Amino acid sequence: MPNNLILDTLKTTIIRLTSEKDFEHMLTVIFIIKIVAITFSGFLIAYSIILIKRGRALRTKIQVNYAMKVANSQIAATPLEEYKIKIYAEKFDKIFEKAKTGSYENITLAIIDADSLVDEALKERGIHGKTMAERLKSLQNHNIKTLNELWEAHKLRNKIAHDAHYEIKTEEAQNALKSYKAVLQELGIINE
Repeated sequence: MPNNLILDTLKTTIIRLTSEKDFEHMLTVIFIIKIVAITFSGFLIAYSIILIKRGRALRTKIQVNYAMKVANSQIAATPLEEYKIKIYAEKFDKIFEKAKTGSYENITLAIIDADSLVDEALKERGIHGKTMAERLKSLQNHNIKTLNELWEAHKLRNKIAHDAHYEIKTEEAQNALKSYKAVLQELGIINE
């Protein structure tokens, strides 16, 4: 019975549309529906392309971050060549001797030089970052026991370098130099 009702409705609709005006009206409605469907499809295609591009960019970013984490996790795992260890040790000994003179200028230069040496060593070990501070931040992913002391030493270096009126205390300088030496030892850059 319901099938007969559908057929009757369909017959009635066809008969009603047999007039020319109704037929033209129906063609106009169909044309408008086609335009809306094509426009909507275009928006969907454009949105899909945008999502694909964003997905690829995100995947690349995740892969780069993962590669950096893997590289950073192997900092001290790979031993440094013996001749490099010797060069770094000699450089640090010269810095330490400079500080031992007791001259204020030599102490401040020793802190700045030690900071530069550690920065050079971090680059040598493949720690990424544009600045020393960025490299120190990337060290947070590792179990570096002397990281907090290194941060303090680096802050002291920044005070010396950027504040002409800052007066470094001997104890501060000694602690900073000890921190620089400790992190170099922990990273396998110099021997104990």
